[in-house]
Amino acid sequence: MRSLLETIKILSFACVMIASIGGLKAQDFPEPMDPPRLVNDFIGLLSEQEFQYLEHKLEMYHDTTSNQFAIIIIPTTNGYDMAQYTAELGEKWGVGQKGKDNGLLIAISFDERKMHISTGYGLEATIPDATAKRIVENYLKPNFRKEAYFQGLDEATSILIGLAEGEFVAEEIDAQASDPIKEILGFIMMAAFFVIPFYLINKRSAGRHYGTSSPSFWMIMALMMSGRRSGGHSGGSFSDFSGGGG
Repeated sequence: MRSLLETIKILSFACVMIASIGGLKAQDFPEPMDPPRLVNDFIGLLSEQEFQYLEHKLEMYHDTTSNQFAIIIIPTTNGYDMAQYTAELGEKWGVGQKGKDNGLLIAISFDERKMHISTGYGLEATIPDATAKRIVENYLKPNFRKEAYFQGLDEATSILIGLAEGEFVAEEIDAQASDPIKEILGFIMMAAFFVIPFYLINKRSAGRHYGTSSPSFWMIMALMMSGRRSGGHSGGSFSDFSGGGG
């Protein structure tokens, strides 16, 4: 009898899990924007200049490494678990290179005050779940609470790129978030090794990707220094903004 009861419990649990996994249908996900892009802002949270900067930043990283990082900003998941939603959306959209599973998706559910970073198996060695969660806690949430949306996404993507490329390890994330000297040095390094070649390369290939124009050099520098939110979406208090990684 005990064995039978245990079997029933296991089967019941399995049915619940299957129902949960199968709960997200195709209609629960938005279709990718047209033309395809890496920054998908469905609520107009970012200004055009902020969008272009982040889009070209992620495009260039993808072109030089094959790792593919994407951002999606939606109003709501309609109550779904944020981690499950982000992971399944990344699979549906095919974020990352087939066979390498080297995609990463930052998902923001604005009205629900939820966010999550989901990484493919190919990136878990350098960006494990716990590290992704710390990036949410140290970079995304604090900036979103003060409505510095672009700054949060810019800082988070820079840290994620640094981790993926081995420029620093997970244990250094907290120090990166709290040390202003490192922020200044990081800005100088980015200007020297990223912004200038980024600008030159994209001047030659403007319009080649995703139907966007190449941002100007001074616009790039101004966005990096300001970090101010200038998008079109108005929001309330973000003191309750929650989220996680992985």
